Amino acid sequence: NVWLPKNVNSPYDALVGTSFDITTSSVNSGNKERDPKLIKFFFEALSSGDVIKGEIKTADGDKIKGKGIIKLQFNGETKKIDYTYQIDGNSVVIKTGINLDEWDGSAAVKSLNTECYELHTGKDGVSKLWPDVEIKVVAKLKKQC
Repeated sequence: NVWLPKNVNSPYDALVGTSFDITTSSVNSGNKERDPKLIKFFFEALSSGDVIKGEIKTADGDKIKGKGIIKLQFNGETKKIDYTYQIDGNSVVIKTGINLDEWDGSAAVKSLNTECYELHTGKDGVSKLWPDVEIKVVAKLKKQC
């Protein structure tokens, strides 16, 4: 879900003040067998893993691409982090990334790794999941008169 702060004339004008919710049950890792495991063993292992919330605080760039600061709420914590944006027509793509260790997410990563231990075991016999996660928001804006 995306909420615009006001009436705007362009997707760029919509950036600052826009807020969004990402329902984690909508996860799409590109693997239909992996997604239910991510929900059950990762997101449900977080203290508040059912939704990720964000609000765009700044946008520095032009009407095509740029960067800024976003306030992100995840796992019971709120932090301001960097993001990038790309605008193509009425589509806006916002990307950012987090390190789960910095968001008190280590236990959830361990829960998922325990469930998927063999899949993440290398030739050295070590099973490892990395704590880095990309967050991507894609919004297609409609002009209403």
